[in-house]
Amino acid sequence: MKTYIKYLLFAIFVGWMGVVHYIGAEKSVACADIIFQFSFSGFHFDIGTIPELLRYYFGIILFQVFFGTYIYRHFTSASVYYFSRCSNRIQWFLKESVFLFVYVMIYVVLTIGSGIFIVNMTAGVTFQHIDKVLLFYYVLFSALWLYAITLTVNILAIILDSSRSFMVVGGFQMFCMAVFSFFDIKGDVGQWLLENNHFLLFQWNPVFNLCIPWHSSKIEEVNKKINWFQIPFDLNWSAFYFVLLAVVSIIVGCIIVKKIEFVTVNKEGGDA
Repeated sequence: MKTYIKYLLFAIFVGWMGVVHYIGAEKSVACADIIFQFSFSGFHFDIGTIPELLRYYFGIILFQVFFGTYIYRHFTSASVYYFSRCSNRIQWFLKESVFLFVYVMIYVVLTIGSGIFIVNMTAGVTFQHIDKVLLFYYVLFSALWLYAITLTVNILAIILDSSRSFMVVGGFQMFCMAVFSFFDIKGDVGQWLLENNHFLLFQWNPVFNLCIPWHSSKIEEVNKKINWFQIPFDLNWSAFYFVLLAVVSIIVGCIIVKKIEFVTVNKEGGDA
């Protein structure tokens, strides 16, 4: 437990690195700009900006490294002893999943919170009431996606092992990011997305859904601040999408934990 709490402190480092060019700025920084910064607003449809995307995605990858075996290690170390006395594996898995989600929420809040804090202390941060809406969606999207993908790493580790699970899930995330680099879009990006079903291609890409400035909103004041591409991509759609991914991950996890044989899971050992 203490080890995992220490890992959460890295969120502060990630938050500071995300706003490093705002620290000590000559004039105050809008809170919305900080939120957009963490939402990959600096990325464009160009292979040259992939390193920039990876830099801001680093915090998500780091959490997966720390917590990608959180449930897996508990399962392998407790399976024979614990489950011989408690046959309800699903209840155990759901309990562990709740703990994981708590860690995710703390990590996400610490990341954005530390970024806003250090900028406010060194340059000043201006707040508007719509920033609450943007901050809510940022935390919601980031937490649900980080939870779903980290839970998936744990589930695949039970089936495969931790190394191969990281390779599979990491490869999927790299593919989602690489999709952006396949296109060198000039001119009206929004129009390009709406033509030839390109919008559907990106709408179902979870990394695309993390980009808050690319969304639209039914709240007029919020929509004026975001919707950079002028496309019908409502924030609530992504909220539903990420909830769906998280729920699917939980359901699959329940099935795997219930069906898997103990002798097949203890591939690496390790303490809980």
